[in-house]
Amino acid sequence: MKKNVFYKVKESIVFLQENDKCKIWEHKSGWEVILNEHMLDIISIFTIPVNRELAFEKMKKNHNIDENKAIEILDYLIGEGIIEPYHPQTNTVDNKNGIFNTPLLSIKECLSGDWCDVAFIGMPYDLNVTYQPGTRFAPSYLRKVSRAVYNYDSTSLEGYFDPIDRTQKLENIRLADCGDIKAIVFSKNGSHFDALKDTIYKLSSKNIFPVTLGGDHSIAYPCIAGVSKDKKIKVIQFDAHSDFGLMKMNNWREDLHHGNFMDKVLELENVEEVIQVGIRQITSKNYENNKVKIYPDISILDILEEFIDTLDSDISYYITLDVDVLNPLIMNATGTPVSGGFDYKELLLIIEKIVRKVKVIGLDVVELLPGKSEVEGIIISNIILKIITMEMEKK
Repeated sequence: MKKNVFYKVKESIVFLQENDKCKIWEHKSGWEVILNEHMLDIISIFTIPVNRELAFEKMKKNHNIDENKAIEILDYLIGEGIIEPYHPQTNTVDNKNGIFNTPLLSIKECLSGDWCDVAFIGMPYDLNVTYQPGTRFAPSYLRKVSRAVYNYDSTSLEGYFDPIDRTQKLENIRLADCGDIKAIVFSKNGSHFDALKDTIYKLSSKNIFPVTLGGDHSIAYPCIAGVSKDKKIKVIQFDAHSDFGLMKMNNWREDLHHGNFMDKVLELENVEEVIQVGIRQITSKNYENNKVKIYPDISILDILEEFIDTLDSDISYYITLDVDVLNPLIMNATGTPVSGGFDYKELLLIIEKIVRKVKVIGLDVVELLPGKSEVEGIIISNIILKIITMEMEKK
């Protein structure tokens, strides 16, 4: 058995109980096997995808089976066609897979076992914009154009070859797309926000790296609330706008929008600090908060090494990326562009330094307003791919 392969009970296997006897039946070929309770217990280890190490650990703990015997049992189960390698497949009939051609799977499937490393979630929501709507189309747009950047193979898990540093990336890393958080009609900051928060919490609790595709920037609030539900974190916000104004929200369901969501984030007890990079939108006055550090426009480039030294390697960081942090000369696919900002390589340099220094536990990408051009989507797809690649290299 290969070390990084996950195994699961064959999909066509049915468990039966007849006359006090336990049986497994393979309904496609018709064969059946009578099992004792001991063997049934062992096979049940593989009802969710598990790798060899975890299977060995459970057999040793529950049945006092040594490694040599465990190998013998596993070889038997594979040889008899009771368990098989687990390769997640798309569940769509039209074969339109997720971002980077990843399989479209349910949240339940992603949370089943320990096989999934990165999960993408779409949040096609833009009820909270104050200028141009349309960011709700970004998740489907990114799923389409991202395949020009990378096509993931869930069977080989070979990853991709980077010609720049001449190394293979994302080897044996498992990616899945959980589709969109949907509602028949989105209500402003309603139950779909709660669903997104719960989804992010469940994924991050299983050490699955969540990547949320927005949507306007208000969707970052449920993402950050979810990932920080049971742990202290710090947030790095790449943005042309600070998105806070020291506003006290009596009813955030009504008051929160993409230009003030950070006020609500700052109220989260487990968010210790927010670092804002790229801020350059002028405001009526200077807004300050003890939790916030601001590096305006591209000024961080002048003190990049000093900035990296201030990051805390003992705490996890969450990245929220508003595409308008980029210069509108290369990123005009956004609803509220602001003059100035980083170019593509400058932004990647900052992100690379951050991810190399600290543990990043989640990402959202927001405010992408698709137009006729696919160039902006390819740029953002590249940035997403670089971030997950660098973080997965730590595994």
